[in-house]
Amino acid sequence: MNFAIGFVIYNSDKTLLERLKFLNDEGYDIFIFDNSSEVSLVRTFTSQYKKNRYFTSGKNVGLGIGLSTICSNAYYENFNFLLFFDQDTVFTNKTIQFAKNLIYKKSDFINNFAILSLNSKSDNNNAHPRIIKKNLIISSGSIFNLQVNHKLNWHNTRFFVDNVDYEYCLRASSSGYYLGEFTSVPEFDHVSGQEDKEYYFFKKKYMLRSYSYSRVIDSIKTYFSLFNQSIYLKNYKYLFLFIRSFLIFVYFQLLVRILNINPLKKQ
Repeated sequence: MNFAIGFVIYNSDKTLLERLKFLNDEGYDIFIFDNSSEVSLVRTFTSQYKKNRYFTSGKNVGLGIGLSTICSNAYYENFNFLLFFDQDTVFTNKTIQFAKNLIYKKSDFINNFAILSLNSKSDNNNAHPRIIKKNLIISSGSIFNLQVNHKLNWHNTRFFVDNVDYEYCLRASSSGYYLGEFTSVPEFDHVSGQEDKEYYFFKKKYMLRSYSYSRVIDSIKTYFSLFNQSIYLKNYKYLFLFIRSFLIFVYFQLLVRILNINPLKKQ
């Protein structure tokens, strides 16, 4: 069982180069799709290392095409799994070693999973790593089973950014594959690198981000596409999950804009 590491990037900064350097120093195979090829930072850096595969279309074509590209190329180079990160997801070599060990030790078991996400939190105060079955998985910090990825015909290239991961989860589940999560992953952080800010409303703290109106419209369109696809596949459990997610998304986008909440000051 072998695996590679993949990124889909857009206007990334030097913090990504630091992570790429230690990955290269450790000898990992890396697949990168760059949606901002006019910025030469990553392209120039990766050209120094033989185990980097750099792809671009010359313009921003989104996450769906990017994920489909790196996963398919890793598959055709005979990799079994691809560990995928967003450019702003924080991890260390301990994170990679943790995922690597679980892949090797539980290879027979995880072959039944389409995707497994990483989570630094423990499960019900259980410090021992576990695999928990899930319905919806966020792509960043996840391990794609490339054999399953191939059978599902990769990611949906019609989805630009929003809900690319949810659409994949729908098709994987509808095809009989499991989705899972690794708990207690060391030195993994999917939150602090995000652009979300702390907001306070009715004595509750929320991590929110105000998307541009064009992105809100695009996200709404993808949700309706998910509704239709769920009905077509007769997967009504996922139809309910997507409706719930859609209502939460709309609520929080309205909350950020209309209620004029002030970000919490960090203590």
